[in-house]
Amino acid sequence: MKYTTRAVSPVVATVILVIITVAAALLLWSWVSGIISPPTSSVTNMDRLRIAGVRLEGTINEAKLVVYVHNMGNTPAEVLQLLIFEVNGNLVDATTNVVACKFNDDICDDTNRVVEPNSIARIEWDMGDVSDKGYDYGYIYFVSIVTASGFETRSSFVWSIQA
Repeated sequence: MKYTTRAVSPVVATVILVIITVAAALLLWSWVSGIISPPTSSVTNMDRLRIAGVRLEGTINEAKLVVYVHNMGNTPAEVLQLLIFEVNGNLVDATTNVVACKFNDDICDDTNRVVEPNSIARIEWDMGDVSDKGYDYGYIYFVSIVTASGFETRSSFVWSIQA
């Protein structure tokens, strides 16, 4: 019995194998160079605030919220707003009337809202009379700080002022 089919010549087979090998090498090189190459853009100027502590002062008729904030970024961060949430996410209170003081300063500039880079500051909010706000003694709340660039950081605290 005689076979009528013919095989590929060794030269053509070698050419096909070389083409496949070169294509695979190009794909591998493009994948590896994409991973190893430096990023095309980097974020260098951004707010990186972390709440280090929260303290309540005063009475139910004259409450003050003090938030200690660490700016770990490399640019000044302007604090726009303080928000207080219940544990379930309901907004309880909010203000844009805050003052940023240097950590060890007893006197604060009422117009300052900026936390300098690599520093700790006190953010103060004179809340005034909070008897009608519905705060419950011993309950956990969240304070959130929002900056001018839109960065937000949040921390919990316990309401420690009794009615």
